Amino acid sequence: MKRLYRPRRDQIIAGVCAGIANYLNIDPAIVRLIFVLLFMINPTAAIIVYVVAWIIIPEEPIEGYKPQVEERREEQGLVILGLLLILAGSMIYSRIFVTLREIFGIILLVLGFFIILKVLLKREKQ
Repeated sequence: MKRLYRPRRDQIIAGVCAGIANYLNIDPAIVRLIFVLLFMINPTAAIIVYVVAWIIIPEEPIEGYKPQVEERREEQGLVILGLLLILAGSMIYSRIFVTLREIFGIILLVLGFFIILKVLLKREKQ
């Protein structure tokens, strides 16, 4: 099972963007650019999302060491991250007219729902 971790090597600040990119199998630069865009649009939301993700996403374990982390904790962390993305997206998406700000808000909303849906579907398979 694939787990969400903050990598020890490919990090600029805390490895949040690199960890999310590794989990979604995309280039970390894309996730970093999304966070930069979020910061330019709403610095407060960007800082809150990043700090909370830094707190709830565990650091990658050292090779050979098997952590006693429960799957429930990781799922709860993903749900919290999804909810934070939905919250950030809803804070940004406030007008009817389509602008870059609203498009970015919709992307955050969809990404948050996708993460929560992925966790729920994984639970059903078990």
